[in-house]
Amino acid sequence: MKQKHKDRFRQLFKEYSEDDFHRRSERAARHLLAAAAFKNHSRVCFEQTDSVLLPPVGYYYSCFHMAVALCFLNPQVREEKLDRIRHTQLQKIITSHFVDRRLLSDSFSKLLDQQKKQREFLNYTFGEFGYDLFREVAKTEKRINQQFVKCFKLIDKICEVAAMHYDIRFRIGVYIADAKGDDFVQTYLSESEQDDVIEYLVEAGYCV
Repeated sequence: MKQKHKDRFRQLFKEYSEDDFHRRSERAARHLLAAAAFKNHSRVCFEQTDSVLLPPVGYYYSCFHMAVALCFLNPQVREEKLDRIRHTQLQKIITSHFVDRRLLSDSFSKLLDQQKKQREFLNYTFGEFGYDLFREVAKTEKRINQQFVKCFKLIDKICEVAAMHYDIRFRIGVYIADAKGDDFVQTYLSESEQDDVIEYLVEAGYCV
């Protein structure tokens, strides 16, 4: 993150109340948890069923939720814009607030767009074979993992910039580790998947 972005973020964070920090951190945490859950479940589904009907949909929503989490942590993105955000609008925000400002490379926005197209292909043109989905799905987990490493590095930097005002990292970690996070993973995931998702977020530094 360039110094000009750090300075701008610091200035905007000064205007946040503790409630603002708390609310946006928890909303980001919810989407980080969803991103990890969709990513893990898509991999498990593909490995256990050798089917490509559902994994591309899950992989897209993994990228979608990571993108929304990033937006909640970027003080230049107004919170009200993120309520029930449409897919096309999210792509525009990622491009304008992250890629164009060189906070993220365009490889993340390209991945988001690619997974969106695969999801739409499956949802709306079922039976028209425009993709070699077996080949694509086999490579997707690796691509997402690579991009998520970059996303977490950016989140780390945002947390560092905000640290004098609020401990975003701690709030995210507590949300994921406490009853709210537990309820989420227990509702949707098997026990082994729950362990994988939490372990992934612990390794990333966002689960206490």
